[in-house]
Amino acid sequence: MLATPAEREHWTIGPRGISVHWPDVDEDIAIWEVLGIAEDAYLRSLREAPVS
Repeated sequence: MLATPAEREHWTIGPRGISVHWPDVDEDIAIWEVLGIAEDAYLRSLREAPVS
């Protein structure tokens, strides 16, 4: 599916900041997809990350 420039410019950050959503084209991309890792590995890393 091809989106227009206006549709691509209309996006929101998902809950907890882990995804981007384009409501006009009903598309979502999660950070683990961008990083090329499994969802459970990414979420586990959030729980294990030290707080500074």
